Amino acid sequence: MQTISRCMEISGSILVSVHPTQGAGTVPEYSSYQIHPSPGLYSFVFLLSTICPIIADPGSLAYSMSRGSPTPFSTIPPLSSGDTLHSLEGTNKPICDQKEDARTIAKRERNHEPIPVEILRIVLRKQGYPVGEYDLARKEWLTISESNLRKNAKLSLRKFRIQKGYQVTTSMHRKNPQMFVVGDLHLGHENSIPRYKRPFLLSDSKEMDRVLIRNWNWTVKKEDTAIFLGDLAYKNSDSPESYLNRLNGRIFFIEGNHDPYFPYMSHCLQMRYKGIPFLFIHDPEEVNRPFEGWVIHGHVHNKDIIQYPFFNPDTRMVNVSVEMIGYRPISLDVIHTLVTGTEEVIPIHDPLLIR
Repeated sequence: MQTISRCMEISGSILVSVHPTQGAGTVPEYSSYQIHPSPGLYSFVFLLSTICPIIADPGSLAYSMSRGSPTPFSTIPPLSSGDTLHSLEGTNKPICDQKEDARTIAKRERNHEPIPVEILRIVLRKQGYPVGEYDLARKEWLTISESNLRKNAKLSLRKFRIQKGYQVTTSMHRKNPQMFVVGDLHLGHENSIPRYKRPFLLSDSKEMDRVLIRNWNWTVKKEDTAIFLGDLAYKNSDSPESYLNRLNGRIFFIEGNHDPYFPYMSHCLQMRYKGIPFLFIHDPEEVNRPFEGWVIHGHVHNKDIIQYPFFNPDTRMVNVSVEMIGYRPISLDVIHTLVTGTEEVIPIHDPLLIR
């Protein structure tokens, strides 16, 4: 335990990234991925191997790390560019169209950005039985009985949220009036926690509400404007008005598919911001093409980060579902800076990058 603790302190961030491989995006029926350890995870395994021997099953992540290679995880073997699949009608369907130009291929490949997957705890086992868990957020060991306690799980998630910037601990207000945008709070919706992998206990929607509302109010001040892109609450006895009364700012409410309709709601909003045309709408599938500007939307959450990442310059879309932007509203100035200066797909916005 002491050895693992020391290695953890100097190794760096412990996580993995999931990379869709060829065939994952072009053939919806199949998925093929490679899992890449972070440099910190590589360092941890290396440091540990200098102290004690590492015995890993062939094909496991630890086995591949010890050989410096990624670990493939596939429902089918990764497809090569020359392979074909048979459709249900029995016709051959090529994976790659040879007529595609280099720009089209580059855009398709850019959509296959890696998706980070956080690791919260490491389990130490003896003869197959767990004897302790190292909590990465708290940087301490827990016994198995302690690890199963609700209060410890709640504290671990709180520490994790604060470290990632998902829980604001001080006011982020700026002096000048700002304009913010966010969607899909789903306040009071317990099932949103497992469905969208939110960092809260499964049955603790009250804690989720408290954090999301505080994040909003410590980001948006009363004089600011907030464009909310729908789905404020769901399956909750509290009315939308009761939540709106607890949120700062002049709120422009765009209706979502889970919102009861009220006269103050709009279906969409089109405006120019610093010369750039934007369309704000809940569901991106409802956009009438062609639209010459940028679409800012919610609805899809983090269910399809490949097709709907946070920022996609190829499709001119920005996904501001709350899980994609660090669980707090994002300034329209930040989005404008990306629109005018970034050509790379950004899977998920890191709230710690911009204060």
